[in-house]
Amino acid sequence: MEALLRLARHHGGSFTARAANDLGYRSRELGELVEADLLVRLRRGVYAIAAEHRTLSVRDAHVLATRDAVERLGAGHAASHDSALLVHRLANDGLDLPEGRLDLDVSHVSRVGGTTSRRRNRIQTHRDALEAGDVVDRDGLATVRADLAVAQVMTCRPLAVGAVVASSWLASCRSDARRRGMVEAFDEPAHKAELTAVLDGLGRRPGGRTARSALEIADARCDSVGEVLVLLTCWLHAVPRPETQYWIALPDDRWAEVDFCWPDVRLVLEFDGKGKDEDERAPDGRIVRSGKQKLWAEKRREDDIRGLRYHVVRITWADLLPHNRERTAARIMREREVAARLYRR
Repeated sequence: MEALLRLARHHGGSFTARAANDLGYRSRELGELVEADLLVRLRRGVYAIAAEHRTLSVRDAHVLATRDAVERLGAGHAASHDSALLVHRLANDGLDLPEGRLDLDVSHVSRVGGTTSRRRNRIQTHRDALEAGDVVDRDGLATVRADLAVAQVMTCRPLAVGAVVASSWLASCRSDARRRGMVEAFDEPAHKAELTAVLDGLGRRPGGRTARSALEIADARCDSVGEVLVLLTCWLHAVPRPETQYWIALPDDRWAEVDFCWPDVRLVLEFDGKGKDEDERAPDGRIVRSGKQKLWAEKRREDDIRGLRYHVVRITWADLLPHNRERTAARIMREREVAARLYRR
């Protein structure tokens, strides 16, 4: 096993059966090591050390398998679609939403010049005809451009997944502008127009209309999947689109950033996702703020917002499940009417 461990580390985390055979390990022995949970079979003829593979995140494990797939297929191939999203860090897992998810059961690869589409040995080869300019190097791995990967996924995944993916790309563009000190110059409509042009370049596809709807829903300021689903709910049921990550001036020169706001009726909507009541910890594990302290601070903040004659409502993940969205949208419309009445008093 020591020799296999060195072999895996030398090749970035995986090795082939042929390379193991050169060290004296036969196919039957490799199979026995898999059954003993000492090796993991990434695909036929490709293995990783189980103990090290278990420490990898979903993203890192998939990127490892994709890196091996691109290397085995050879020059002219590049990670694409769902796999490229993870390479570009636009997703950290399968985005397992009620309507669908990313396809991480295989490594997605496209080829410069195009090829026939096929799915074999946990590699999905797409027929997308890439040009040289479509491929970039990410950490030594040939990968399609981030905007192209997003467009590819948006045309072949459900609306909710496409909206989350597009929002992630827009957020990454906004973060890049912030790093360069140009966040105020970030133009979301211009970036959406760029992505629309990429979608147009893919030609007529069955998922083209869904992709454009997903882009209409997407928002660079959404901090979580749940917040994107709030916008999806509004879009599906004709609720006026709210302002996202809206800043409200509080007394004593303080500011509060709320998840969503309809300033015309002074309605604030907060999404209570995972983590809002969990302990806040430093990198070394120390508790910086307990869950109770966070909840108390949140209550005081909400009281301050209400004191400025804003109407505040909260929703949870359960409210955003597909069978609850119509009811949630109706509730938001009712709360808009309540907020408008309170504001007119």
